[in-house]
Amino acid sequence: MGLKRRKGMAENIRAGYLAPYDSFENRIANLKFVQDIPMEPSVPSYSVMQYIEDNLKQLCNLDTFELEKLEIEEDIDELKLLIENHSVYTDSDVAKRILKNWDIELKAFKKVMPTDYKRVLLEQDRKEKKAG
Repeated sequence: MGLKRRKGMAENIRAGYLAPYDSFENRIANLKFVQDIPMEPSVPSYSVMQYIEDNLKQLCNLDTFELEKLEIEEDIDELKLLIENHSVYTDSDVAKRILKNWDIELKAFKKVMPTDYKRVLLEQDRKEKKAG
């Protein structure tokens, strides 16, 4: 089941998405952060990253959120736009690689859905269907 956003993002959410890019210094810091992500097994910290990926569900409190597949076209488009912007602002090799292999790399992403937010959206859907 997918949930679709009905309205544009709230101003505070939009500001949160844009904050990492609001100055040259922040763009450079973001670039350096991404460049430090181990992407190859030859990198010494790669095994730590692989462990986190393999055990994410055990490391999280899944009572507060769910990890979902990215299936809603709007969510996929938004993710791609964020990565494209990141690539433009930081010249990130990782972002370029993800975009170059988009259909393959997309499968590695998960949507983090807070359970309370999902419950509210489902309730809104139920009320709209009942009223309409």
